[in-house]
Amino acid sequence: MKGIIKKAIIFVIFIIIVVILYSVFAKKPEIQGSLSSTPAAGVDPNLSADTQAILSLLQSISNLKLDTGIFDRPSYLALEDQNKQILEDLNPGRYNPFAPIGIDQELATPILSPEVNGQVDLLNNLENLGNTTDSGSQNPVVQNNASTIITVQASTVAKNTAILKGELLTANSGAERYFEYGLSQTNLSFSSNKVVQSTVGTFSYTASNLIPNTTYYFQAVVKIGSVVLRGEVQSFKTLP
Repeated sequence: MKGIIKKAIIFVIFIIIVVILYSVFAKKPEIQGSLSSTPAAGVDPNLSADTQAILSLLQSISNLKLDTGIFDRPSYLALEDQNKQILEDLNPGRYNPFAPIGIDQELATPILSPEVNGQVDLLNNLENLGNTTDSGSQNPVVQNNASTIITVQASTVAKNTAILKGELLTANSGAERYFEYGLSQTNLSFSSNKVVQSTVGTFSYTASNLIPNTTYYFQAVVKIGSVVLRGEVQSFKTLP
């Protein structure tokens, strides 16, 4: 009995060895399909089957010929070129968008918002203020500078009080705005407190201790550094 079992075990081991040897040394089947593993002419046979298949495909593609007769057909010749000519951009923008406003105007003519345009106008005005000074003061002055500040008609006029109004049209960091008022157009001896306003918009001041039944004159003023800009002079009359 033991001899039979021993022979059976030896037979099973022999079968396993045969299967292993066959799987290792048996010839692999060729790849079937459009991509043949057979190396084409000029392809190194020592390359792998996949590489040979890719090279063969590339070689077959290189042998393709295109029919250029389509360019001679009436349907192709009847095509029209409808491209439109691109006109020159007359507003290409600033040469350097990060440079301060007004620095590179000779290089470009940008389209600016009204607020930025006001800043450019203000810078241009400041360059031309050197020869214009206020009497009794060394501060340059631009009278009636409607592009920067305007004086608005007073409101809520009473016997002893009135609300003075103005409007800044150009924003500037650190600008101080206030009112000058008095009994004569040429002698606005009273002044309100200076208030910093760095944004465009209206502002007001309540003038008090006024004389009843009296005509007063006033104007809105803004000071930017050493430059003083004034709006037009307006007038109002207190109630009796």
